Amino acid sequence: MNGRFVLVGSLLVVSMMWPSEGAINGDGLHWSILWLVSAAFGCWQVSRSSEAALRPDQGWRNIASRLSPFVVVAGVWLSVAHVFEIQADRRSALNVSFEWSAILAASVLFWQWPAAVFRQYCGRLMIGLTLGFAIMGIVQHHVVWEQRADWYLERMAAIENWEQTGSGAAAAKQAEGELVAEQVPLTGSAADTFRRRLLDSSEAIGPFALANTLGGFLAAGLVLLVGMMSLAVSAVQPAPLVGKLNFEDVAASKITANSKSKRMWNTTTFFLPVVWALLIGYALILTKSRTAWVATAVGILLVLNSVRRNRDSLAVIGRQAGDDAKSQSLVGQSTVSAARKSNALFGKAILAVSLVASGLIVVGVASGAIDREVLLESPRSLRFRLMYWMGTSDLLVDNAVLGTGPGNFRNTYLQYKLADSSEQILDPHNLPLDTYCSAGLLGLIGLLLFVGTPFLGRVRKGVARQTVDQEAEQQAVRPVECRGSVFNSRMLLAVAGCAFVLFVAWEWFNGADLLSEFLRLPDGRFLVLVIPAGVVLLAMTMVKNWQVDRVVFRSAFVALLVHLLGAGAFQITAVGLILMCLHRGSCDCLSSVAEHQTTGGSRKIDRQFRWGAMWNWSGLLVFGLLAVVVVVVGLIPARAAERALGASRQAQASGKRGSAVSIVDDGILADQFDVKLRQQKAELLTYSLIAEIAVRDDSAQNLGIIQQGTQQVLAACDDWEGADLTGHRPFVLRSRVWESLWHLQGQKDQLHSAIAEMKRAVERYPTNVESLSRLAMLQNDAGLNHEALAMAENALQQEKINRTWGHAELYLDSDVLEQLNQIVNSKW
Repeated sequence: MNGRFVLVGSLLVVSMMWPSEGAINGDGLHWSILWLVSAAFGCWQVSRSSEAALRPDQGWRNIASRLSPFVVVAGVWLSVAHVFEIQADRRSALNVSFEWSAILAASVLFWQWPAAVFRQYCGRLMIGLTLGFAIMGIVQHHVVWEQRADWYLERMAAIENWEQTGSGAAAAKQAEGELVAEQVPLTGSAADTFRRRLLDSSEAIGPFALANTLGGFLAAGLVLLVGMMSLAVSAVQPAPLVGKLNFEDVAASKITANSKSKRMWNTTTFFLPVVWALLIGYALILTKSRTAWVATAVGILLVLNSVRRNRDSLAVIGRQAGDDAKSQSLVGQSTVSAARKSNALFGKAILAVSLVASGLIVVGVASGAIDREVLLESPRSLRFRLMYWMGTSDLLVDNAVLGTGPGNFRNTYLQYKLADSSEQILDPHNLPLDTYCSAGLLGLIGLLLFVGTPFLGRVRKGVARQTVDQEAEQQAVRPVECRGSVFNSRMLLAVAGCAFVLFVAWEWFNGADLLSEFLRLPDGRFLVLVIPAGVVLLAMTMVKNWQVDRVVFRSAFVALLVHLLGAGAFQITAVGLILMCLHRGSCDCLSSVAEHQTTGGSRKIDRQFRWGAMWNWSGLLVFGLLAVVVVVVGLIPARAAERALGASRQAQASGKRGSAVSIVDDGILADQFDVKLRQQKAELLTYSLIAEIAVRDDSAQNLGIIQQGTQQVLAACDDWEGADLTGHRPFVLRSRVWESLWHLQGQKDQLHSAIAEMKRAVERYPTNVESLSRLAMLQNDAGLNHEALAMAENALQQEKINRTWGHAELYLDSDVLEQLNQIVNSKW
């Protein structure tokens, strides 16, 4: 068990040390392969184990709990088949489906441990991860973003100095190359948006690309930590009450327990967990994620209420244990007193949490982490999400069975996007809608089953969950769980060490200069090393006999789900992994035949072993084959395309256009499904041709060169469109080329071709104000008065909406607005 936990735990840690929002690009396929190989190895090891052959047990609750992830992944692969059928973005669909297959493999591994052992080790591991996230986010807010802003301003100053004075050409060229290499936009509205966000935003994002992603993890981890501390506070319980009560023994046991509790709550063991909770809470404030704040409040309330109910249930058990009238009377009085104390303690806990939260908010305001806009824009943010959900609902009406396919939401959504919403979002910012779009109706059914199974088997209010005799019998049947009740900190230290080695080895394999990256701390990518450091800190300071039970896991599970009702999730690998982990800890089903072999005869046990062997050998075969497929179809072509894209951008920044195109062509040959390479080639050829047309005349020699360039551009746009038939950008580029040719040669068919291509772009993206305005001007040039008037009015109306909502990145230039107004006024 120890070796498997180190392997799985280190994979869980290292899977959190990269921006997993890039899973759609295949950035995490190497970790997916390790998950699949580990699952295959785990199935093989369990199939040879003498303890038990694990399989979905005969109880329907256990079957539903363990099979719900399989239903979700089955829906994903059905949607991938749909993506291939309609020829949408197949590379993104494959990347996301491979990632979710790895998440399924992780779920299988999680279910190979008894529930209690899993909770004690993985619960602490998740808290340690959260502590590392919090430290990283705090450093980002107070140090890193300021450094990156200075870096950006220095390079932009070099470029502006060269443009204004003509001096410092070498420095400007180097600065431009560095900005292009980091994919920083240099011109247009994209550059203005990037500059504004970099200089004005300081949200903590941790190892991720979005603050909302970090907020969800901090919320779940903080709930786990608060839950563990709450269980430790309420751990002082009377001795088991069986038969006739001996109140002298009970009083003695209380005194002994209280003395042990005081020794447990010394300065070190109490102070450090509180410090960790405050650090996580402060980092949560720095994310400015309002959905994460609400989710944390819900999770902590659930934890405190569950602890209170647990104490009441124990009192009911004690009351039922007395067998004479005197005992019943005394226990009844004790029960009432215990209930009052429990309610008072619950109220005090709520007050303490509220005061701490208020203090953290005050600190956030004082440090500038929370400004006036964060609170005032909450209704605005909610309204935008409602717009996203309404547009997504219209989309799902037309794609009700298979959805849009994993990684293919954006292009389809643009056809249904409401005019008032601004962003070209990658996901609907809602977990059920996101799952429906990415995995179809079957995936949504699997998600509902996944969310519901942790709540199966709950007891009714006021009824004790188990009698003392049943509890004793259960502990006799589950010796493995008793042995795992005390935590071994060396396990987490080994997990953190293995995660560090895996991360550094992968960086070294990809050519990273480790020495320079370490010297660049805290601005370098090795800032993420504080994540395994957080695991080490927790392992060395957390009280070993503290417990993490099902109630705490379920509260954290609910907290993360509440957050994901307003945040993206399905295309973010880390979210899926943590959901699987919390789901496993929230389910209280038996895990092996050995744990319930007393409930059936030998024939039943033999049958279970046979089914278990078939289950695990099937897992070995499927996960092993999937690992090979991911290597051949996923990792190798995706890495080749990534290298080609980066080299092409470097060549473009150096002014080597021909070399950049040649590099892209090599990347396209390596990955037949990649869309970004084809987009890079089409845009590079298009803008180069437009610039060339602008400086040439219509001589025969020039026309030959232009005609050849036009054929290359149109072929590149056709190739791009063929890689993803749902996009609108290829039509825009073709329209731009035909428009430039019309300005040079003046042929009407060229103008009509430009209009036809722009119409197709508007059909794919009806609320794009730039396409609307360009189409209106083209129609006006062609003498299509009525069409030009209607399109110009649509463009001006969309511009008005954008300015009303403050979508500054979408504003039209003043000269374009003047031309649109001229079209409208001239037609009247």
